[in-house]
Amino acid sequence: MNNWKLRVIEKMRLVAASAAMLISSSVIAMTSQSIATLSATASQTMEQRALAAGYSNVEVTVRSLDSRLQLKACSAPVSILPDSSQRALGPVTVGLRCDAPERWTIHVRGTVTAERQLPTLGRAVNRGDVISSRDIVWQTVQIDREVTGLLTKPADIVGKEARKHLATGQTVRSSDVVSPTLVERGQIVDLIAQTSGLQVNMQGKALTAGGEGDRLIVKNTNSGKRVQGVVLATGAVLVQ
Repeated sequence: MNNWKLRVIEKMRLVAASAAMLISSSVIAMTSQSIATLSATASQTMEQRALAAGYSNVEVTVRSLDSRLQLKACSAPVSILPDSSQRALGPVTVGLRCDAPERWTIHVRGTVTAERQLPTLGRAVNRGDVISSRDIVWQTVQIDREVTGLLTKPADIVGKEARKHLATGQTVRSSDVVSPTLVERGQIVDLIAQTSGLQVNMQGKALTAGGEGDRLIVKNTNSGKRVQGVVLATGAVLVQ
């Protein structure tokens, strides 16, 4: 066999090998779950959970899945696993599951940010200052974590005393403010007891200090009995 025939045979072998590889790749692509589809499903789920939690202008960044990942194509849309963390913002994970023809589960990670209207301070507030309604300014704030601890209603801020210096434009956390002291320790206060539609007024001596809404201990000046009550806006104590 001459060299020309050998070259022809070798070329035919190469062509056959290339065709086999193309066919094999096509078969794998047809029988493997689309990685892009999984990422898109996870991204949409992350966005929907954030919107359902009351956030707006949600942005989702999904961490890229390994392109070498080979999962059997699901015969039906993948199932979305329940969210056990209940976290809508920040680092989140979405679980996806296929039941047939081959059972598999994959967890897709991502990061979610959003915008939310929150009450902020329109001026700097010093420690001990009482915050008024004129100090509150609504702003759209970019957030990447839950607003746990943040005061989202002006009513929870107005009338409160700053526990530390608070800067202009700052959101306010529950730990940043305290109710102004209305009752000092040792002060004589009006005690109000309500039972069966009747109201009984008496006097007592405060054994602890407190502001509106605080619970404190008061000693009835007549009976000497100690009772616990809640400080009202008037400075009186409602026995409970």
